[in-house]
Amino acid sequence: MLIMIAGTETTVHAIGTLLVHLMAHPLQRALITERTVPLEDALEESLRLQPPVSSVPLRFAVRDFTDPGTGEAFTRGETIGIHTAATGLDPQVHDDPQAFDVRRPTLRRHLAFGNGPPFCPGALLARREVLTAVAQWLTAFPASRLAVEPGQLRLVPSFISKGFRVNPVHLRFHAAWRAA
Repeated sequence: MLIMIAGTETTVHAIGTLLVHLMAHPLQRALITERTVPLEDALEESLRLQPPVSSVPLRFAVRDFTDPGTGEAFTRGETIGIHTAATGLDPQVHDDPQAFDVRRPTLRRHLAFGNGPPFCPGALLARREVLTAVAQWLTAFPASRLAVEPGQLRLVPSFISKGFRVNPVHLRFHAAWRAA
């Protein structure tokens, strides 16, 4: 079950979210399609802004402690929710953190695949799958655009995964594909 969720659902959400970001930001998309900025940078910025996993399953305090950053106290056995997606939106780390900017110097400072020992073992494969799918999409449908405003897109109802329910688009085929 974990492999299906972690290896499929999250990758599908990462593909869809990167496509939404590129279609919603045509100037950023042009930097990618004109090869001014590598597609890898767009992926990292998309993962920073909206990672496919927003929270890790609940953890439990093994002892009483106080978080030094917030001063919040936890007692032994208390549940702790960890919202990893928030790291990509920290204004102390990222200038204008809500903006999609493929040239952002801090775009790789996120926890989309975890950090340290709990780092996702499929991160390299997931990145390759997303880059392959999105590169093919951009080649096949270079002028595609969202059929709705980005604010109208609805997220899947989940505490853990984060992606759009549907990504409605207007397809614009590459001229070579029309002739075939």
